[in-house]
Amino acid sequence: MSSRIEFSAKIKKIAADRVGSLCSNPDCRRYTTGPNLDPAKATRIGEVAHIRAASEDGPRYDPDMTDEERAGIDNAIWLCTICHTLIDNDAGRYPVETLRMWRANAEMFAHSLMGKQPGHGTDHDHAPGPLVASYNQTGGQTALFIHNEGLKRRTLRGLTIRKDWLEGMKARPVENLVVVLYSPDGEAQAFAKDVALFAKDVGWTEEVALPAILWGPLDFTGVHITSKHKDDPGDPLRIFATWLHRSGFDVSFGITPSNNRIHIAPA
Repeated sequence: MSSRIEFSAKIKKIAADRVGSLCSNPDCRRYTTGPNLDPAKATRIGEVAHIRAASEDGPRYDPDMTDEERAGIDNAIWLCTICHTLIDNDAGRYPVETLRMWRANAEMFAHSLMGKQPGHGTDHDHAPGPLVASYNQTGGQTALFIHNEGLKRRTLRGLTIRKDWLEGMKARPVENLVVVLYSPDGEAQAFAKDVALFAKDVGWTEEVALPAILWGPLDFTGVHITSKHKDDPGDPLRIFATWLHRSGFDVSFGITPSNNRIHIAPA
């Protein structure tokens, strides 16, 4: 049995600070730090968890990781004690990809709250529901979040984007982006054209061809986005997918080694 590799106090503090000491589970978001009855102390109900196991007999163990990687910030996720127990006792339900998406979205959520007063433009009480409802997908992709409840919105028009989110989307181009439409429906076609124009406006590409209509069996509805930028919370397509989800769209997002695509299908 290998020895357990623990996080340093510095890594623990960084992990907590990067999510504002909120649990990273999107179904939870508990505050994990508060005052103790003793004025010289604080009470904490959060802890840092290993995304890939701290030891050989732990959940999600990766034998190819070095001890330095195992104890690094990239392997850390801040959770409340309940959610930490949950992910480790049911590791098959909470794989590495899921936990990384939790962490990325928790950091984006914490960033959106920075500098704001409670009740003044924050959306903590209206945070979206679970971003991870299914991850057992086929076709060589790893789906990081699925939210298939029917396409609630069918247009980008009339929506607003916070400046920090827009800056994140504009941070870099998206190589060889393709927009694919799976319906001849007029409303769906108009939405697909809006997405193509949006991609051009934010600088992802100089030109996006009008979406081609494809036919075939589908296992999703709404918008399915695939990206080649594996495990990158700064990926413009990941930020775009999260913004669509928070704006009321039926969205799924996945990573794939082959292409950057935005797939649109009728609900």
